[in-house]
Amino acid sequence: MKRPTRFLLSKGHAAPILWAALSEAGAIETDPLTLRQLDSDLEGHPTPRNPWSAEPTAATIAQVASERAQEASSLPLKVEYALGEQVATRAAFGSALQKLGSRFADLVVLDGDVKNSTKTELFAKTFPERFIEAQIAEQNMLSASGKRPCVATFAAFLTRAHDIIRMATHSQQRRMLICGSHAGISIGEDGPSQMGLEDMAMFRALNGTTVLYPADAVSAERLTEAGLEHDGIVYLRTTRGKTPVLYQSDERFEIGGSKTLAESTEDRLMLVAAGITVHTALEASTRLREQGMCTRVIDAYSVKPLDVATLQRAAEETGTLLVIEDHNRDGGLGDPACCCSF
Repeated sequence: MKRPTRFLLSKGHAAPILWAALSEAGAIETDPLTLRQLDSDLEGHPTPRNPWSAEPTAATIAQVASERAQEASSLPLKVEYALGEQVATRAAFGSALQKLGSRFADLVVLDGDVKNSTKTELFAKTFPERFIEAQIAEQNMLSASGKRPCVATFAAFLTRAHDIIRMATHSQQRRMLICGSHAGISIGEDGPSQMGLEDMAMFRALNGTTVLYPADAVSAERLTEAGLEHDGIVYLRTTRGKTPVLYQSDERFEIGGSKTLAESTEDRLMLVAAGITVHTALEASTRLREQGMCTRVIDAYSVKPLDVATLQRAAEETGTLLVIEDHNRDGGLGDPACCCSF
């Protein structure tokens, strides 16, 4: 039996020859001279979408797979929460990590023996080969480099590794997300030794760092995603207790932004908060409005870089600023908010 003749070409440079041969044989109607036009239906690198390419090469298959992966990675993280639903931001952080493990093949998560509290256990169960239990050796854990590391422990315990983090900024660590859970006095019954009250000051003081503090589950997942995509060292502060969901699931959060949750033309006071104190600010605003004082509430979830333009405009329009935060007086949200507002 006579085998059919095959015409084999490799690499994209051979595409003009391929289209010319198909055109000469009457297999395509498109003029081969349109190949370099943006609207041409001829491809510079023939792929399985071309019906005449019955047996794509391994390189072609890999190219198509890469294109599809890039398309999938450009889609925002799927987040599903109901307004008012009670969810801890640490739990949302863990949920986001678990989802993003499929998108980022180079994502490696390390935890300081508290994975059931930081919720990195969700990632560990799904991607055990990319999870490292560092025990209570925080300095060793923060020495991770290469790939796309995400490190998590209690915010209070990160002080032990401050020198390692400081040196990472000097060595220009390409990318690292550090999550400090159980931050502030809001952890309550865990006691003062577990309360991270200096963490934002520690990270804000370092050159080139980013500090994010989500107030609810939606912002926590969005900011986890943003933090993993952002260059440099990013610190994400999460909370122990459950808080109500404030934002719609499709709300977007950009590094350097903020959200104005209450606003009117009659505002005489601006309440600036981040994280768990956003809920305190909203409650205070409601009570003040009942007493006749209109109050603006701003969720400054991006502590560094701060949304300076929004705060300056609000300061000019209200004339009075009050910062509510779960952190020591020095080095937290209050310092940059006051400096940029007046």
